[in-house]
Amino acid sequence: MQHADGSKSRETSIRNGRAEGLAREWHANGKKKAERQWAKGQPMGELREWSEDGKQEWLTRFVDGAAEPRKIVRNDHLTLPEADRVYLWDTEHHGTLLDKFGFGEFKAALAAADGKRLRGLFADNFTGELPAAAAVSAELGAAQASRTEVAKNHRRSADADDFVQ
Repeated sequence: MQHADGSKSRETSIRNGRAEGLAREWHANGKKKAERQWAKGQPMGELREWSEDGKQEWLTRFVDGAAEPRKIVRNDHLTLPEADRVYLWDTEHHGTLLDKFGFGEFKAALAAADGKRLRGLFADNFTGELPAAAAVSAELGAAQASRTEVAKNHRRSADADDFVQ
């Protein structure tokens, strides 16, 4: 196959009516666009893709003819400023710490439906907010739907004991 200017756009070997071996594609500027292996008409190995400036950007691996998730190898357009990278790292790091040292106990108490254990994780002077009214529900024949209004004017204050209930 060719681009409009006559330059080669794609090259694939066909054996017995099926793609076989190395297949290549090129951008209109002549730089490599993609390269992959075929065996008996099935993609195998890796599909590598390059930008028009010749830098590899994507990699997709194939196992038994099926593609694994496409991975970014390089993309200068996705680079964040240093301040944003630090912010994201700090956010992820503190989330990991909370999961490891904070939320893990809450998760275990909730999974065990252990109200006493859950209550022990709250400070004695804990206050929170709960929906002020019961859920609104509707019978829909084959199913029932419900929702709880959580707007600011539809909440009530709760201490730790009430919150755990």
